[in-house]
Amino acid sequence: MLAGLAIGMLLVMPHYGPRQPRRRSALGHVMPTSMIGQETNGMMWIPGGTFVMGSKTGPPDEAAHEVSLAPFWMDKTEVTVGEYARFAAATGRDPLSGDTHYPIASVNWVDASAYAQWAGKRLPTEAEWEYAARGGLNQQTFVWGDQPPSTNLANINATGPVKAGGYPPNGYGVLDLAGNVSEWCSDWYDAAYYKSSPKLRPRGPLEPRTERVIRGGSYLSTTDRELQVSARAKAPQDTARPEIGLRCVRDAL
Repeated sequence: MLAGLAIGMLLVMPHYGPRQPRRRSALGHVMPTSMIGQETNGMMWIPGGTFVMGSKTGPPDEAAHEVSLAPFWMDKTEVTVGEYARFAAATGRDPLSGDTHYPIASVNWVDASAYAQWAGKRLPTEAEWEYAARGGLNQQTFVWGDQPPSTNLANINATGPVKAGGYPPNGYGVLDLAGNVSEWCSDWYDAAYYKSSPKLRPRGPLEPRTERVIRGGSYLSTTDRELQVSARAKAPQDTARPEIGLRCVRDAL
């Protein structure tokens, strides 16, 4: 009778298929490795992990240091004119014109942050941006590896942006992290911050500074240096220039 009961229990137990391989992030979060490359609502899964942020050969403000991050989701492409137009209409901002598939630009940090909040997201920290841009690699020079930049790899040395998502994805499936438009990060810029940055989930200086971090180069970039994955740029948060746009992230946990 006990044997029959055991068989009956097996028959009604739900079947979830084979177990997925799993690994633990630097902050102790467990996630299936099969989620890498997964897209949900236009966002790509970025697994938690530890990496060396900055550069061992770059300028002093890019001093190499170890950082650990929890998993998060990142927009697959830069925020487009069409996406931002819905936000503008909903919040009483001036209507937008232009190709809805192009990245939105000439948006200052304040409005970029407001859009992210309206969309249920946020601007990436500088550490999250660089970690995602590295695509699972650690010491490569550019988003795509060590190959020198070219117009086949990114929209650079050009007269303007092109449609979002037009260039090859990186290792996490994220597009246009180099060139096209630069992207605001949430952090205040401080040239010395890397020297005192916490290892776990750094979010930039706590006290306000005069400028915010910008990453990724843009269509105006003409030098390899501007496009290096560790390269930092900055501007006052009220800056609105045609080569600066945004991309958002969302916490995964």
